[in-house]
Amino acid sequence: MKILHTADLHLGKRFNDVSMLDDQKILLDQIIRIAEQEKPQVILLAGDIYQTSSPGSDAMELFNSFLTAVSALGIPVLMISGNHDSQIRISYLSRLLVKANVYASDLFHDRCQTVTFRDENGPVVFYLLPFMRPVQVRQAYPDQNVENSQEALKCVLAHSPLDPAVRNVLVCHLFAANAVMDGSEDDYGNVGTVDAVDTGLFRDFDYVALGHIHKPQKFEIKEGGHSCLINYSGSIAKYSFSETQGKSVSLVELGPKGTAPKLTRIPLTLPHDVKKITGHLEDILKMDSDPDLASDYLWIELTDDHVATDARQQLDAVFDHVLKISINNAEVRSRLAEEETESLEGLTETQIFDKFYEEMKGKEPDPAEKDIIRDVFETVRQKERGSEA
Repeated sequence: MKILHTADLHLGKRFNDVSMLDDQKILLDQIIRIAEQEKPQVILLAGDIYQTSSPGSDAMELFNSFLTAVSALGIPVLMISGNHDSQIRISYLSRLLVKANVYASDLFHDRCQTVTFRDENGPVVFYLLPFMRPVQVRQAYPDQNVENSQEALKCVLAHSPLDPAVRNVLVCHLFAANAVMDGSEDDYGNVGTVDAVDTGLFRDFDYVALGHIHKPQKFEIKEGGHSCLINYSGSIAKYSFSETQGKSVSLVELGPKGTAPKLTRIPLTLPHDVKKITGHLEDILKMDSDPDLASDYLWIELTDDHVATDARQQLDAVFDHVLKISINNAEVRSRLAEEETESLEGLTETQIFDKFYEEMKGKEPDPAEKDIIRDVFETVRQKERGSEA
């Protein structure tokens, strides 16, 4: 069975206040053409269909056009809600959509919903799990100890039994342990505040179609004659200047039960690439002969000791899509270092760590974590006193 897997469309996204809808339409048209050429039996959309839980009418119309085009090809679409989506909005009219071969995840209640398709090698059971928070699982299973995403997923999968004799595919939206972010997810997904889950929880599935991390990457579990492929398709576009990875969709081929799935990444051509240029204004202005930069979304970081007051106007006259301008010179670096030093004055070692933790994770460390850090610092101090003696 051929499966086309993508995720993190973020329809309606604005990038530095520039609408991405035109770019997204071009990319969705490319996915439709890929579907026409590759003829998959199923298309999977692994969450974050929209940028917000209340998308604008233009974003909804774009998605409507995409689903209509795919439906006309006769290819079933299975989609789940992500952390940016509204579960209610994605599940709305789901029973009617089935008549058009579109299977949307319902509101989460207590287990994965399933959809089964067949090919020449027998059934393939698809498990749809929308983005869920531990509190939702605690409400469904009040007698279970569910404090984090790891425990939540373990609980839900334990109540969603599968038949190991057939091929099983899980579609979900979460942060897998050891996944590598491309730097942009925290800008709009708050990945740092979401617990990672151990990929070992997926071992009984044949393929796991993931969304949430925007960098394409895969993990594999092989045990005896069983093989599980866990895959992030990545987002369809670059939504931050920190994204460096090329964009693609994933074509997965499931053979007979017991054979390893085959993964092919099919590249997408970005209407506008995303680049950061650092240098002196005079040197950057000379780059107007580079044809690639004419269509790129640019962040220009100026290193001049004295930046011209009309730098923005000069850059806009040369480049079409300057989305961000910043200054990085000795004066700015000195001021930032002074401000950082002042913000740390008078703080203890543990308070400095707490501040760092909050900046990285978006939340304060819990009491148990604070106790661990205090113990670490005390151990270091004891060793230092011992070496001095």
